[in-house]
Formats: sequence, C-alpha cells, structure tokens
Amino acid sequence: MSAPATDNEGSAASGQIGRDRPGSPASIPLSLATRLAIAMILLVAVTVAAVGWLGFRNTTQAVIPRVLERVEAQSRLLATNLETYVAGVRGDLIGYRAAAAINGLIRAHVGGGIDPSDGVSEQTWRERIATRLAAEIEAKPIYAQFRIIGIDDDQRELVRVDRSGPDGAARIVPGNELERKGERTYFQDTIRLTPGEIYVSPIDLATRKGGTTDSHVPTLRVATPLFTPDGKPFGIIIANIDMRPALDHVRATANSGGEIYVVNSRGDYLVHPDHALEFGSLRGHPTNWRDDFPFFSALVGTSDVSTRLMTDGSGRPSGAAIAPALLAGKEWIAIIVTIPPSVFGRVPAAIQQTSLLVGVLAVLAAASLAVLLARSLTRPIGRLTA
Repeated sequence: MSAPATDNEGSAASGQIGRDRPGSPASIPLSLATRLAIAMILLVAVTVAAVGWLGFRNTTQAVIPRVLERVEAQSRLLATNLETYVAGVRGDLIGYRAAAAINGLIRAHVGGGIDPSDGVSEQTWRERIATRLAAEIEAKPIYAQFRIIGIDDDQRELVRVDRSGPDGAARIVPGNELERKGERTYFQDTIRLTPGEIYVSPIDLATRKGGTTDSHVPTLRVATPLFTPDGKPFGIIIANIDMRPALDHVRATANSGGEIYVVNSRGDYLVHPDHALEFGSLRGHPTNWRDDFPFFSALVGTSDVSTRLMTDGSGRPSGAAIAPALLAGKEWIAIIVTIPPSVFGRVPAAIQQTSLLVGVLAVLAAASLAVLLARSLTRPIGRLTA
C-alpha cells in the first residue's frame, strides 16, 4: 500500500521540479518576449545613431565650402566699398587741373603777378580757386584739405583750404599761414610725374600742423602735377582724403564672431580689433600682418582673392579670406576676414541636436512597439507551452 503512494509523490515532485527549472518550457515565453523587445530596440538605436553620425559628417563637409564662400563674398564687398569711397578723387583732380582759374593763376604767377590774357591779378585768381575748393569741401565730406603748392619760393603753398574752421567747417587759410612743403615725399614724388599722371600716397596719420583738425587722422593723399603753358613744372594740386568713415565702416561690420582687418603692402594694420596695433610703424611699435597670416603674404600687390581653411589645436576647422582693394587705382590695401570654429560648427550642431531629439523619440517609440509586438508574437508560444 505504501509503495504506490511513494511513486505518486515522486511523480508530483518531479513535475514540480520540471516546472521550476530555468530551462523548462514554462519560462520560455517571458524570456523570448524580452529578448525580442531588446533586439528591436537595439536595432532602431543603432540605425538612428548611424544615420545621425553620417548626416552630421556629411553636413560638416558641406558647410565648410559654403562658409568660405560667404566670408569671401563679405571681404570682396568691403574691399569694393573702400574703392568706391575714393573712386571720384581722380576725376575731381583732373577736372581741377584743367579749370580756368588754375590756368589763370599759373599765367599770372609766371607773368609776374598779372594774367597777361585778361589782366586779372594772381591774388584774385587765388581767391577764386580757394572759394571753389571750399565749396567742394563743404559738398564732399571725404575731403579734409585741398592745396596748390608752387615750385617757386621753396615750394610754398599758394592756396590751402581745409576743415580747421568751427565744427570742422571749410576754412580758406590766409597767406601768412601758408607753409613750405618741398621736403615732403608727396611733393617730390608728384612733381616728377608727367602731365596726366596721378600720385597716390599710402594711408598715414595726418598731423594737426598739416591742416587737419585732429592729430591722428587716417589720410590718403592724391595729387597731380601742374605745368606752365610752355610745359615746364609749375607745382602740384593735392587733396587730403579723410579715411576715418571708410575704415570705421569696416570696423563696425558684424562678422559672426570672427575678426576683420585692413592691411597695407608695408605690413601695417590699418584696422585691427586692438586699436593699439593700428599704424604701428608710424607710432613707434611696428607690426607686420604677414607674420600673423603668412599664407597670404604672397598676395601682396596682386588682385587675387583667396580663402584658407585651417584647423585649431583640437582639430576643429577655422579659416580666413582676403580681398584686395586699389585706392584711386594705385594704393594696394586688403581686407582680411577670419572665421572661428564656432561658425563652421553652428549648422552641424543644430542638425546634431535635432537628430538626437528625433533619435530619442524613435527609440522610445520603438521600445513601446517592441514590447507590444514581442508579447503578441510570444503569446501563442506561451499558450502552446501551457
């Protein structure tokens, strides 16, 4: 009687042990559903990550030439604005050189004080010229000064009109304030030119003694020689151009975190974020922009526009662009615009953030669907196992 009971109890115990064993069929549905859900979630996560990385990489490569093109266009525009600022000076000087008043002054000076053609005195011609030039200065703010300098009397000024009047108004300088300028480079270089040629100086800092109202005004000088009726040198007519408005416009131009410089062929910075470095050679602490941008040094004096892609210490891309300008057709200067790494990374970073948000949402959605799908797929297996 006791033996059958023992066999039944053993069979029951065996069945219970079989149901509790980890590898038993009763535990398969739950384990399979979990594995399916994890597999689907990982598949979606890996796919989203791969697509996001490829998109970020391709976008970064596509952004680089676009940024360089945009900065190159900006540098071209600024250089064109500088050229346009002084574009009319050559024409004005050619017109003044042919003016009847200046020709009358030359005839009167050569004739001993009286114009032999119409009997007008040299002083009268000077007054007429000064009045005309004062009107030009009032009408055209770019002009800071006009002068006619003769070759006689140790190269003394014959006429000078400047902005030394009240509040920068035009002022005709009286005769006792006229100065000798024979030792000045601009006079010596201009008097050697042939008829019709134009002299253009570097942009330097004019002084108060030179007739400007401020002691350090960035000034461009443009001059042309004057000749007597028989072709002998008589003197020069020269215009001083106030370059402050043009340079200030460049300085105030926004550049998305980069820097903008104006440089000349002599190595000086005319515009620099640190004002103390501007016109260094004239202020006793010379600087050379070629040391900071050696890859652009070969472009000095050329009309070439160029861009340069570089990397910083962490491998991020940065760049620079240079565009030249010829002031009055002769004086070479250039605009240099730098591009910080943040500009190159701005668009890819925005895309990366969007991709990350989309990826997180995709993974969450995939997780929900994976759980539901895994349960629906494993439910029949669980019923069969039961």
